[in-house]
Amino acid sequence: MTKVRTTPIRRLLASLACFAGAASLVMAAALGGAGGVALAAPLAATAPSLGAAASFSVIGKAGVTNTGPSVLSGNVGADSSVIGFTGSPNGTAAGIILAPAVNQAEADAQNAYLALTAQAGGATPIAPDLTGQNLTPGVYSVGSALLSGQLTLNGAGVYVFLVASDLTTSGSISLIKGATPCNVFWQVTSSASLVGGSFVGTIIATTSITFGNGVSLDGRALALNGTVTLINDSISGPSCGVAPGAGGPPLPSYVDVENDCAVNGLGAVRVGLSAGVIVSGLGADITSATDTGANKIVRFLPVGHYAWHATPPAGHYMQTADSGVVDIVVCPTASGAGATAVPVLIAATGGDPAGDRALASRQMLQVTLGLVGLGLVAVGFALRRKRSV
Repeated sequence: MTKVRTTPIRRLLASLACFAGAASLVMAAALGGAGGVALAAPLAATAPSLGAAASFSVIGKAGVTNTGPSVLSGNVGADSSVIGFTGSPNGTAAGIILAPAVNQAEADAQNAYLALTAQAGGATPIAPDLTGQNLTPGVYSVGSALLSGQLTLNGAGVYVFLVASDLTTSGSISLIKGATPCNVFWQVTSSASLVGGSFVGTIIATTSITFGNGVSLDGRALALNGTVTLINDSISGPSCGVAPGAGGPPLPSYVDVENDCAVNGLGAVRVGLSAGVIVSGLGADITSATDTGANKIVRFLPVGHYAWHATPPAGHYMQTADSGVVDIVVCPTASGAGATAVPVLIAATGGDPAGDRALASRQMLQVTLGLVGLGLVAVGFALRRKRSV
């Protein structure tokens, strides 16, 4: 028996096949990584303890000056002087507290500032222009922050904003799906200027905080080293949202929807939800008397596009998205004899139909590239083998 070695052309073809296969596998892995980054959530935030500072609407270590009939629901404090809260222009506050009685509140405000700083390690960077952004609970880092329009805070939880320079705002903040002023914190390394509009949260600034005429703040203004200047402003709270008629804060509900691609014309849709939530749009309404946990409700639907909507029970709000889409597509198949359909998991929990469809397309492309890559690598190894004649 004579051994015939692989020819140079055969070796070249084998190398090319292996290289192309490896490249396809790398691209498939990269697509998987891109999907993970796109869906990553911001770092979970922790509310700092404010201690004695919690009872203050305003602290200005170097002084507080009011030049209009401002109304503060809490205390106002300073080391030396508080001007404009007795006599004309008759600003009102729960109390005026000077040193040394204010010193503990000032120390607690400083500790809260440091506790916020400690959360910077995994903060999510966001654009300095906050107008138009829709953010979920988490820790965010921003440079010189500007808000001239509306910022939306979406969901129950703690929001921490680490502002590396100044904060300037003339816009407003919309709180939806359980977000409350109590859980919004602004750590400002320089000064804050609220030149107009309405604002939300506890502001702790290293230097000064300046209010324009007629500004409203649902929160606190704490200046660690500088002054606070007011003119005809309103500082209340911070207040927390209360469900109408419930006598207490609303409770969170969740829904989680995901689906597979279709095999034999049907795709599995898995719905996880908390007790009492009703999900419409995926055939008959889906609900459960208890939290489903990991035991999601499974429904099989034909290939197609389905828009769903979740309704929470009374006294609850949707902590996750309350609507989204499910796109069920035919599973890609491998070529060749005996090939079977490859299931593809498609996330469908968000309220962004275009984003969900893009994710589904990326997942399908990832599977296709993986199959092609494995096939090319197999061809390359086959071409490299010696053959007998």
